Amino acid sequence: MNEILNFLDHTRELEEKFLPKFPEGTSQHSLLKNRIRALQTARELISGEGRPSREELEFALPRIESMIHKMSKARDKYEPGSRNYKRFDPTVQAMKQVRTAIVQALEG
Repeated sequence: MNEILNFLDHTRELEEKFLPKFPEGTSQHSLLKNRIRALQTARELISGEGRPSREELEFALPRIESMIHKMSKARDKYEPGSRNYKRFDPTVQAMKQVRTAIVQALEG
């Protein structure tokens, strides 16, 4: 659980670092803002520090799925067991756990 929270925090910090590099109103800026919001919602859910609304969870789910897709594509460029594959795989696995938690919250 702590590993997933650390991952969410780290990823959000990276996204926040890049946000000022894109002018407000551009698609890149909007994409990063939406990802940050999704990561914050996921953190609230996983940590139990908050109770995200159904609307927030429904907003977060496609953004989390998009991140999983992009990270999986990056990971799959490398041979399983290689250094780069091992670098991406924990991220993909953590995001899949986040997706599962969101889906379960929406179903429950």
